[in-house]
Amino acid sequence: MTYPEHLNRSLVEIAENIGVHPSEMTVIKMSSGSDERHKELELLQGSWNPEQPWIIIDEEEHIYTLTSVESLSKIIQLLSITQSESFQLKLEKAIMQRLPIDFHDVWEVAMDRIRSLAQSRPDSTIVDLDLDWLVSEIKQKYPNLFYNIEQILGKEKHS
Repeated sequence: MTYPEHLNRSLVEIAENIGVHPSEMTVIKMSSGSDERHKELELLQGSWNPEQPWIIIDEEEHIYTLTSVESLSKIIQLLSITQSESFQLKLEKAIMQRLPIDFHDVWEVAMDRIRSLAQSRPDSTIVDLDLDWLVSEIKQKYPNLFYNIEQILGKEKHS
């Protein structure tokens, strides 16, 4: 099916984002129905396959997607995993920048501190926690968990 250029660009971009060829997408036109509570759907391209998201174009050429609850659940699960991995990598980086003697000991102290912060603030999210600040706080409280580069360099100069 041929679409106006601006819609075609949007559909091509959507296809790239979801990893399919534009010709493989299900595209549906949504029009006014018999009353305010009803809409009419017309299959413009593809099939009514519930495995793929449906791209819906309304009368004002706004583009929407409709997907199954199973697919949405998988997306949310993947986002949660990605967020967790990102958080862990940021914490790992913050710890490594401070030269820990035993990475795992510092990790455990940091995770205990994060858990206690989460319990003390049940209405807030810990996602915005400044991990550099957290690890600096741990280094100040437990300096024995980190190498003291100034001390090491100072000892080498006197040797």
